[in-house]
Amino acid sequence: GPIGGIAARLGARLLVGNGGLSVQGNTGPGILADLQTVAALGPIGGDASANANTNISGNTGGGFLLTHQSVLESFPGSSMSGNTGVDLNCDGSSLLFGDASAIAKRNCPLANK
Repeated sequence: GPIGGIAARLGARLLVGNGGLSVQGNTGPGILADLQTVAALGPIGGDASANANTNISGNTGGGFLLTHQSVLESFPGSSMSGNTGVDLNCDGSSLLFGDASAIAKRNCPLANK
């Protein structure tokens, strides 16, 4: 659909990872975090082996889209690549922090790395 694979909105909490997750081939973003959503990408606590099978790729609107004061914390072992445009896109009010080294293409003006 036009909103992509997974959508979290209105102050939701979203954990993406901790083992085999595949978000691929969606029309639109693979994951949308909107309206003050707080998301974590990868295994909380930084156990990269727990995230080995997470794959966010091949989505036409990018891999992950953060909008309207949403926040994404990225942990070691997170991987996102091969999406149309950028793999992680943030509007001017949203924040990326943590270890984003395995996110291939990023556009996040408020990145705190």
